[in-house]
Amino acid sequence: MRAWRLSLVSIALSVAALAQTAQFSDSTQVVHRALAQLSLGMYDAQTEQQLHCLGDAAAVAFVAELGGKAPSSSDIENFLLLVHEAFLTPEAIEIVSDREPRTTRAVLEQFERLTLAPELKRSIVDTKVFLDRHASSSGLDAQPAKLRARS
Repeated sequence: MRAWRLSLVSIALSVAALAQTAQFSDSTQVVHRALAQLSLGMYDAQTEQQLHCLGDAAAVAFVAELGGKAPSSSDIENFLLLVHEAFLTPEAIEIVSDREPRTTRAVLEQFERLTLAPELKRSIVDTKVFLDRHASSSGLDAQPAKLRARS
């Protein structure tokens, strides 16, 4: 639990930096609405289309939505669905820097460490593969910037 909170410090800094922008407000509203709709079993086409424009901003908004609480398995499953929608069409992501899933990868790494259920771990790994595939097909580098710098 302590490790989870400490690891969110860097993500929280990203949230704080974005909190001043209208884009963050829009992202949090879209993610909040998507999570509310997912709790009912699905989300509408408008929400889906708005998610396609978020990219990495969806992960930042999701962390803000968690509000520092440890994620449940359901939270993690919902995050994985959001990631797939947010990065499905990278060219639709409005803010170019959000096309690179930096925060998304950090959250996935934390979730993978927290998760004990093998099927959920597998879903997390599948989501990482999805991100790599979409990054390479969109012309973005599949590796996070930190790893590219070492190469």
